[in-house]
Amino acid sequence: MIRPARPSRRSGLRVVPVLALFLALAAAAPASGQPEDSPEAGWRALLEEGAAAVRAGDLARARELFERAAAAEGADDPQAHLRRAAALNNLGYVLHRLGRLEEAEAAYREALELRRAVTGEDDPGIARILQNLAEVARSRGQTERAEELHRRALELHRRLLGGEHPDTARSLVGLAALEAEHGDHAAARGHLLQALANLEKSLGPDHPEVVATLSDLAAVAAAAGDLEEAERRYREALERAEKAGDLPPERRAALLVHLAEVLRRAGRGPEAVELLEQALELLPEDGRPSALRARVENDLGVNLFATGDLERAAEVLRRAVERCRGLGDVPPELAVAARANLAGVLTALGRHAEAAGLLDEALALERRGRNDPRELARLLNDRAVALFDLGRRAEAADTFREALEAAERAFGPEDPALAPHLTNLATALRALGREEEAARVEARLRALGGDALRPGAALRRPEAAAADGEGGASRPGADQR
Repeated sequence: MIRPARPSRRSGLRVVPVLALFLALAAAAPASGQPEDSPEAGWRALLEEGAAAVRAGDLARARELFERAAAAEGADDPQAHLRRAAALNNLGYVLHRLGRLEEAEAAYREALELRRAVTGEDDPGIARILQNLAEVARSRGQTERAEELHRRALELHRRLLGGEHPDTARSLVGLAALEAEHGDHAAARGHLLQALANLEKSLGPDHPEVVATLSDLAAVAAAAGDLEEAERRYREALERAEKAGDLPPERRAALLVHLAEVLRRAGRGPEAVELLEQALELLPEDGRPSALRARVENDLGVNLFATGDLERAAEVLRRAVERCRGLGDVPPELAVAARANLAGVLTALGRHAEAAGLLDEALALERRGRNDPRELARLLNDRAVALFDLGRRAEAADTFREALEAAERAFGPEDPALAPHLTNLATALRALGREEEAARVEARLRALGGDALRPGAALRRPEAAAADGEGGASRPGADQR
């Protein structure tokens, strides 16, 4: 009698990317001598307070402030239209960060219409909104549309401002992010190098945007597998930031997280843990909810897991999960990953029931938010493993089938990435004595080039195949949870 191999687990967890989306946040216009109680002064105060909330990672507060700024501008005159457009642009930025893509696009489109009605098409502000719309399209998988919008923004900036203006460099960075996501790392690197030369000349070698572009170059190098260049670029970014002396603690913490991820991938887990602990020290526990602190705690938990310190990994990840719950509106990839990562550690500790509950939460969040079939396949697989270990074999088999269906939506019905999902489903079916069904699944597995089950066979991990094609400037470390 065939002894079924155990369903596969992840051997690693996912680090949440912390590179900011390339979005343009509109600044408040300079004061124009208006009284402090004028609509313009009130609008300016709301935009400035909202921008400060964004920098502090309090996106829920930023959203409230930008909504108030947009609602306050009801006057029917050109300047009021421009102020409302700026507030809507910033609201779109926050909604995008929160994963509310349809609402973000609607805010950007209204901002675009308002601004175009006042300035016409030949306006740098139009180009900035086009960049933001491009990033929404990219997040929704509309890559051709995203590239078209980025190129329109770049053409406008070059024509209106010239090739050496910082806004032209920002357009190059946006296009590079899209190219990196397509896997065209050489093109992305070329555009980032152009942007870097532009920004160094126009803003100075230690300006925060130069530091950010060095970080983007590092992320592209990491996505291309060049960990040595990635480490060098991140360290250069940190050195320049320290030389300038004006890098906010949150930005320095984010750079340390990036560098830690490179070191983790290079097998230097203890060094990564040390950097992440430094990042937490930069983000004091002051009682306020902080998405960035939750993000650093998530990554620290991942690295502690990699070094074998499971109990401490569980403790740190639990703090990240609780912080996400306290935040309310939180970036969806962080809310999902923190729960799934804690579930992975608890599974390794044999606490399968608690792991299954966390995965139910993660699945509900993913379905309400991004509803990404790749992520759903991974989460469903992990939930099925927990159910299998709890002895709930029939429920596990049904869940493995759901994971397979999600993977089929992500990759198509004949992609080799389906092999580990087929293997896991066949394992569960054999454990239930449903031999004929298992045999049909195994026949499909063989047609994809996989192996049928054999006694003691080691099973392949779904996440390894599902990660193919991911990565890029905005998603370093996407092959891990």
